[in-house]
Amino acid sequence: MGCFQLSRRPQRRCSLPHVLVLVDDCVPWRQAGLSQAPARSQPLYDKGALLTRPSCPTDKFKIEQQKPVYKKRAELAAKVKDFWFTALQHCGTTSQFIDAVDEEALKALKDVWIEHSTSDVREYEIRFTFGKNPFFKNSTLVKKLTLTPPADLADKADKPKPFDLEAPVYLADKVTIDWISPDHDLTKKAPRAHADDKEEFDEFEGAGSFFNWFGEVGEDRTSLGENLLEWWAHATECVHPFFLSVSLAPLSSSSAC
Repeated sequence: MGCFQLSRRPQRRCSLPHVLVLVDDCVPWRQAGLSQAPARSQPLYDKGALLTRPSCPTDKFKIEQQKPVYKKRAELAAKVKDFWFTALQHCGTTSQFIDAVDEEALKALKDVWIEHSTSDVREYEIRFTFGKNPFFKNSTLVKKLTLTPPADLADKADKPKPFDLEAPVYLADKVTIDWISPDHDLTKKAPRAHADDKEEFDEFEGAGSFFNWFGEVGEDRTSLGENLLEWWAHATECVHPFFLSVSLAPLSSSSAC
C-alpha cells in the first residue's frame, strides 16, 4: 500500500475479529442499543460485504445500508475516551504516520466520518472532527479524494473506466489549517519526509506529522487516503475490547460481567 516502516515505532496490526467489538462479554451490550446480549463471536454485520474501494452500483446500495452501523459506532465511540486516537495509534497502517508531536492534537479527535460521492462512490471525503486543542482553531478538517487528476498529471492519466477497482484517486484541494501561531504548526515541527527520497544509507526517521497530509495535493505518495479508508471501516478492531469495556462500564447502572 506504499506505507512507511518506522524504525522507532513497532508495527501494530488490526487483529481483532469483528468490526464492532461490542460482542465482548464484559462490554455492557445494552449501551449498544441491542435488545439482547449477542454471542461472543457474533459479528454485527458481514465484513466481507464491504469493498474497500467500492465501484459498482450495488456497492452504493451496500454503503447506504451500512450507514446505520457506522452511526451507532460513532455514538458509542463518543463515549470512549480517546477512541479515535487509540484506533489510529494501534493500527500499523496508520500509526506509522503519527509523529510524537501529533499525539496531543489527535487526542482531541472526536469523530472520523467517511462520505462517498453520490455520483461515483470511488470518490470520497474524510471528515475529522476535533474538540478544543492548543494547536489549531479548526473544529473540522475535511480531505477529499477524487478520480480527477491535477492539472500537471491530466495529460498522463487515463480516464477512469466504470467499475475499475484499480483507478487511482488523487488528493483534492489543500486543506487550510488555522494554526494558533507559527510556533504551534505541527507540520513545521515535523515536516513530511519520504523514504524513497533518501540516499541509500541515509537514516529515515519517520514520515513527519500526520497533518502534512492535509496540505498535499495530487498523487497520494503515502497511500494514507486508501489506508484511512480501510482503517475506518474496521476502526473498532484496533481498540482492544478490554479498553472498550473499561471505558463504557461507568455508563451502565449494572455490570454485564
